[in-house]
Formats: sequence, structure tokens, C-alpha cells
Amino acid sequence: MVKKLTKIKNIDFKRLFKRLHLNRALCGLIFLTFVHTEFFSYRLLPYFSWPHIPKSDPANTLRIMLVADPQLSGYWNQPSSIFGSMSRHDSDSYLARTYSQALHYIKPDIIIFLGDLIDEGSVAGEQEFKDYVRRFYRIFNIKKNHDQIHHMFIPGDNDIGGEGWDRVTPEKVERFEWAFHAPIEDEEIFKFITFDRANIMPGAKSQLKHADSQHRGGSYKQTLKILLSHMPLTDVHTPQGDQIIQNFKPNIIFSGHEHKSVFVRNGAQQVFANQKGFVNLNIMDSSIVKEIIVPSCNYRLGNTGYGAAIVNQNGDMFYSVLWLPPRYKVLCLYLLLIPVVIGLIAIDKVFKQQSLISWCLEGAKEITEKAAKSSKKSKSKSSESKFSDYIFPDRKSAKKSKD
Repeated sequence: MVKKLTKIKNIDFKRLFKRLHLNRALCGLIFLTFVHTEFFSYRLLPYFSWPHIPKSDPANTLRIMLVADPQLSGYWNQPSSIFGSMSRHDSDSYLARTYSQALHYIKPDIIIFLGDLIDEGSVAGEQEFKDYVRRFYRIFNIKKNHDQIHHMFIPGDNDIGGEGWDRVTPEKVERFEWAFHAPIEDEEIFKFITFDRANIMPGAKSQLKHADSQHRGGSYKQTLKILLSHMPLTDVHTPQGDQIIQNFKPNIIFSGHEHKSVFVRNGAQQVFANQKGFVNLNIMDSSIVKEIIVPSCNYRLGNTGYGAAIVNQNGDMFYSVLWLPPRYKVLCLYLLLIPVVIGLIAIDKVFKQQSLISWCLEGAKEITEKAAKSSKKSKSKSSESKFSDYIFPDRKSAKKSKD
């Protein structure tokens, strides 16, 4: 142990730090950048990017988290090589991290998925669809949070068809309802709010529709109605959508599909793209048709974020979008750093006429040799002093007598 300590003491740190030149500094910078973009940027979102949640009485309010268009990447529209698997892994990891942070920040009573849960769900085979569902449950941790938080799943055109040539079939509807344990058209009552699922996609008829509304969240007097749809009902008017609104008379509509953040009031649109704080809306008056279009949470689809709504029993609602970090910028940064690192290593090899690994090994060898030489010198000095004390034992006593 003493020998090791003497070696460490005798290391020439100046020589060591000289060898930690630009390449080492750059590697350290890249490492710190990676740690920040992959870990700290997500952890710091609630403190620097997201608005402060207004205080509310849990007995008279309902916290709603809105997740639109996660669109888990499939196998057909992605490269079949390693780049496809890397792309799917990166997208899944981004969704899992941001969703976990938003979930802990909002602390919702209910989570509503507004359709397009799976990118290739409608065209997938049975086994592929099961694999997609397992991935979805794992990414959004559905089973762990199911007992504490109520979940609602609205199907989108990517889940059961309904857009273009991809038609809705009873088989697609049935397997969606089986996978997510929920009818695609049904009423649910949670506390003081009545939720209704609207599907304007042709042929989207539930196979499991209940005769009575499902009551959850305790016994309350129902005062508000919220309509849920994947496709916007007021942005593009359809006879079926107008009929649903007229029959249900919702206080507000939540939808997705458009991959943008918009508030529609009697046909007039207000973009929420630059919104940072919570907006206070009164939704008690059901005669005014109001719809909030929630942006996608998948970075491949543009501006990303999760919707957060705090609804009071008296009709006051606070709404905001928890915007997420732009992932494409980070990936572009990685692509720029790779050629820079390769170029510096190549320059170092040209000027040093040796590889970077051999250069590092040579530096380590020089340091260890110098430490060994210095330790040998210290050993020889100590042995000489001991030998002289042994030959001339009266030196110390003579010295003492002189003193």
C-alpha cells in the first residue's frame, strides 16, 4: 500500500495534463453534451420549461392529461436495417422519458389517449399488432398506473383505419377494443364530468358498447360534458360530427390528428404554439362550441407536447401544453460531432505518425516508468542511510552530545 502511494505522489502531473490536449477535452465535452441531452434535459423540464400548475381543491377539480398521436413506429415504414431498430428505440425512449416526467408533474386523475396510438396498427397482422400493444403498455407504463389513474383510449385512423384507402372493419375495431379493454363508442362518468367518445370514421361502430354509462371516481352531480374525438369536429365540419355535437351538447371537445396546438371557438381558431402558461377558460356555456386540438407527443411529427387540463366543477378550466425538447436538433448535433471527432483523430495521426491508442499507451508508459525510477531513487537513499547508521552507530549519540 505504501509503495502504491509513493508511486502516485511521484507522478509528473504536468506531463499528464500536457497529454490531455484538444482531443481529450473534446471527448469530455462530447460526454457532457451526451449526459445533458439524454438525461438532464428531461429532468430539468418541469423546472425551466413547464408552467406552474395552478392550485386547486382535489374534491372539486379533475386533473386531465391528454396524450395525442404517439404513433409508435412500426416495421413497414422504417428501414429494415439496424437504422430502423435504432430509430424505433430512440422514439420509444423519448416517449417513455417525456411521458414519465409529464405524469409526475401533472399528477392526473385521468389520462386520455386521443388516437393514433400505433403508427401501423391498422395495417399490421395479428402478431405484429400484439407486439405493438406490448410496446405501448411498456412505454406508457399502463399496468403499473392502472389502479391509481383511470385511462381512456380513443382509436385513430392509424389504429383501426378510416382515412384514404385504409377502411375500418369490424375485425380491426374488435381487436382494438380487446387490446385496450375499452369500447370505442361509449359514455363514461368520472366525478362530475360525463365523457363521450365520438368516432366520425366510416364504419367505426363499437363491438362492446355498454347499455348504461360507466360511473367512476365516486358519486357526484354531473355538471359538465366533454366530447373526445381523434379527428377534429369543428376544424373540418362533417354532417356526422355536427350531429354528434348537436346531440351531446358538450362543454368542450378534445381532439388530436392535426399535430398542432389550436383552440377553436365557434369556428374561430387561436394557435397555442407560443403559449407558455395556463390559459383560464370558462366552459360552462355549452351553447358556444369550443374545441382544443392537442399536439402530438412524437418528435417525428413536428412540435411535441402533452396537454394538461384542470377542470373545476363550476366550469372554470385551466389548460396548457407541456412542450417537449426538440429531438431532431439533438440528433443533428450528434451527426455533426461524429465527423469532427474523426477529423481530429486523423489530424493527430498524421502529425504524430501513430494511432491515438498507441499515443495514449505511450504516455501512460512514460508516466509509469518515471514513477518507477523515482521510487527506486527514494529506496536507494533510504537503504544508504540505514547502512551508514549500521556501520557508524555512534553518529546519532555523538550528535546528541554535541548539541
